[in-house]
Amino acid sequence: ATGLDGGAGDDVVVNFGTVDANSHATSSSTRWSLNLFGGTSTTAGTQATANAFGLGGGLGNHIVRNRSLVTTTGLSEASVDNSSWTLADAANTSSIFNATGLAAGITGVAGADQLHNDIGGSLSVFFTSKLTAKGGSTAIFGSAKDNTQLTAGGSAVGIAGDADNDIIQNRGLININATADVTATKASVTFVGAPKAAALLSAHATATGLDGGAGNDDVSNDADILVRATGTSKLSGGVDAKLTGSPNTSGAGTANATATGLEGGDGDNAIRNGGLVDLLAFGNSDTANSSSAGILFDVGGVPS
Repeated sequence: ATGLDGGAGDDVVVNFGTVDANSHATSSSTRWSLNLFGGTSTTAGTQATANAFGLGGGLGNHIVRNRSLVTTTGLSEASVDNSSWTLADAANTSSIFNATGLAAGITGVAGADQLHNDIGGSLSVFFTSKLTAKGGSTAIFGSAKDNTQLTAGGSAVGIAGDADNDIIQNRGLININATADVTATKASVTFVGAPKAAALLSAHATATGLDGGAGNDDVSNDADILVRATGTSKLSGGVDAKLTGSPNTSGAGTANATATGLEGGDGDNAIRNGGLVDLLAFGNSDTANSSSAGILFDVGGVPS
């Protein structure tokens, strides 16, 4: 979802009114079973991705200005209930249980862009991701590699550059809030025959005020930027955890949160702050009525 989009070409996009962009993605699996054997590349699982942008420049060199109100909201929800995946004898096996996406107030995409939140402009950006696994859901992976994901993630950004050399300036109010939440009840994951198996049941929320992206960027703030990031992982109800077999096997229930005020990205950047940048990042991982980390890891031979 995009409120105002300049599209391809060199455009000028100016908001004098009210923009409200919302994106809601859901993905669910209930009482479903999949069994795959053999093959060189196998992917299975459930994923929800929500992307929402207030003002977008698109391809080309753009001037994008906000002089009023922009609200961007993204919500991504993935759930697994009484479902199972079995993947064996695949050279590149991956499974995705993922809720993710991106919400941004102003985006530049490719091109040398000038992105401004002017005096009187307000950018409010909210992103929430939720992943729920419950009711005896089970996944079994043969030869699973590092790309197995069981995560709630996603990002909220006030103004996002991208490739090329951008000018990003805030002289208004920017309020950013990213939340990621993982809940597991009576769920298990089994890795079979993997020489290097790694997986995390994790929540990771990322919130950024101004992000230049790649290129040589000029990033400046002369007003107020509030950034909040919260990650929560809650494992309960007999969710098991065993680590056996491979020395390269790891697993845990984790919660991470990253809050950044001004970021230049790759390249030679000029970053200046003459205003207020208020950051808060909070991660909380809670395990109750479970053995250890909250996921079952079993590494050994493929069962006959």
